[in-house]
Amino acid sequence: MADFGNVTIKGCNGEDVYINGDYSTPAGKAPGPFVVPFVYSIFDTLDAKRRINRRGFAQPTPSEPDVSIALSPVNPPVPVS
Repeated sequence: MADFGNVTIKGCNGEDVYINGDYSTPAGKAPGPFVVPFVYSIFDTLDAKRRINRRGFAQPTPSEPDVSIALSPVNPPVPVS
């Protein structure tokens, strides 16, 4: 049994996606898919000022290893620390 699942981001095509607060390097570009462990994960996009402007959550599981999510707007955008 695999320990990882795939998360696909709906919308935001071509935007950099950051996972679990690691803003040093993007995990890839939307829509992905992004390979993550079977744990609760946070997905963010940043605006030009490096503020979180969209966020979503996903937790793939062994019974549902492929998950699609849409990111919700963060208003006002939150600066990354």
